[in-house]
Amino acid sequence: MVRFPDGSLPVYAVGDALVLKIYPPFERRERDHEAAALRAVENRLPVPTPTSSQGRGASSSRSRRHFAST
Repeated sequence: MVRFPDGSLPVYAVGDALVLKIYPPFERRERDHEAAALRAVENRLPVPTPTSSQGRGASSSRSRRHFAST
């Protein structure tokens, strides 16, 4: 697990297929908005984008990074 150096919240790369972003309880709305935005752009952009797994665990598909929030 490697932490990304930038950002306002802790974000970690867990292997090649998972990105973990940790939200404090008071940031639930932000987490939900970010998850909705990731779902909205999934498979719609010409570049790889993370997909949201929001606490359900994740697995790799088509070399995209999955984003699991807590």
